[in-house]
Amino acid sequence: MSGERVFLLDQDFPLLLTGPKYWPDVNIRPLREVHPDLIADHEDWEVLHQLRVRGGVDGFITLDTGMLNLPREMVVLQQTKLKLVVVEEGGNDPLVATGLLMAYMPQILKRFDRRRAQLWIIRPGERTPIRPWDQLRRIAEHRNEDPADLLRANRLPWSELR
Repeated sequence: MSGERVFLLDQDFPLLLTGPKYWPDVNIRPLREVHPDLIADHEDWEVLHQLRVRGGVDGFITLDTGMLNLPREMVVLQQTKLKLVVVEEGGNDPLVATGLLMAYMPQILKRFDRRRAQLWIIRPGERTPIRPWDQLRRIAEHRNEDPADLLRANRLPWSELR
């Protein structure tokens, strides 16, 4: 894979991975340094949307597991083709969160695909990306709704993604 991949850390993620490079061609930076205007008063889907519109970012890393149950976030993730990494068991311990991300990042990079959205939920034992559509289907099933209805209700116009 050629070209540097850029991941931004959500404001809830510890900053232990910024600074020295641990992996070739990967740049991990805090959201608050790159786009400080996105760390307050924005829904998660809006952050994903803005990362796509502003460009230069391949993925977003967070401890916010609540995003996984929100249909608009999963639809916008799919539309933006960003990579979302959710460290589920990081809690408030920066060493645990950093350690889990460091342990799984080689697999994320190995399966990194610029052509499509990818979602990784990091928990011990899981290393396979999940398609946002599959997560949206889980949300729809939990709500007893049709996934296509959730897609239509939460989809951004393509003109906003340019």
